[in-house]
Amino acid sequence: MGDREQAIEALPGWFATLTTVARLSSWAALAALLGYLGDHHWLLDLCAHFRWQYLLAMALGLAAALVVRRRGLALILVMVSLINAWSLVMATGPATAQAGLGLDAGEDPTALKLLVVNIHLANQDLDRLLTLIERESPAVVGIIELSPHAAGVLAVPIDHVLHGAAWRVRSHRIGPDIGSDHRPLIVELVRATAGESAGVR
Repeated sequence: MGDREQAIEALPGWFATLTTVARLSSWAALAALLGYLGDHHWLLDLCAHFRWQYLLAMALGLAAALVVRRRGLALILVMVSLINAWSLVMATGPATAQAGLGLDAGEDPTALKLLVVNIHLANQDLDRLLTLIERESPAVVGIIELSPHAAGVLAVPIDHVLHGAAWRVRSHRIGPDIGSDHRPLIVELVRATAGESAGVR
C-alpha cells in the first residue's frame, strides 16, 4: 500500500468516501468518451446509450473532487461533462426533434412512418434491406435480430402494430421479401383524435 493510500485511510471517513466517489466517476467519463468510438465496435456503441447516467455520475464526482481538492480530476470531469452534455442537447434538443422524425419542411409533424423488419442472423445480404429503406424513407427503422434457434423457440407474431391512445394507424402494408422468415411491416401512424382509442392492427 502506497503513502497516498495510507494517508487517505488516516483521513475522516467522509473525506475518503468523497475521494472514492471522485475516482469512480472517472470511469463514467471514460465510458462517455468510449461511446464516441461506437462505429468501430458494438461494445463501444453500447457506451453511448447511457449519456444521462454518465452526466449524473460525473456531476456527483465533480462535486466530490472539488470538496477533496482534486483539481486535475475536476477539470477532466468538467471537460467530459460539457462534451457529453453537448451530445445530449444535439440529440434531444428542439432543433433536432423534427429532423429526428425524418420530416421535411411542410410535412405533417403529427404523422410518423415506421419500418420494422425481421432479419435472420444467418442472412449476410443486406442489399434488399438497404434498398427498401431508401425507397420508403421511414422516420424510424426497427430491425429485429432473429437467430434460427430463437425463431424455433419464440412464436411471437411480429406482423402486428400495437399503439397507444395517442396514435392510430393511418396505413399499413407488408413489404417485399428481404431475406427473412417474415416480411417487413410498413406502418404510418398519426396522432389520434378525441374518441379514438388504443388498438392493434
